[in-house]
Amino acid sequence: MVKARVLFYGEVQGVGFRGYVKKLAEELGVTGYVRNLPDGSVEVIAEGEEYVVENFVNEIVWNWRDHIIEIIKNVEKVEERRFERFFILF
Repeated sequence: MVKARVLFYGEVQGVGFRGYVKKLAEELGVTGYVRNLPDGSVEVIAEGEEYVVENFVNEIVWNWRDHIIEIIKNVEKVEERRFERFFILF
């Protein structure tokens, strides 16, 4: 089990990005959240099996490649999930 914190920079606010991330997370069984940050970036916290979280992040990057300029990703192993579902923070 892993927890990833991913920051997405680029044209990622006001374009449906958070809704897409939530839908994909629910499809893949990833838990955590997505939220806009004041600097214009979007933060994603994703929990799940390592290969699932990796696939989740790769899908986002691939499908939003025209909007994403840079990502910063930090992944750590965890014993258990902190979240029961995936949600959008406002």
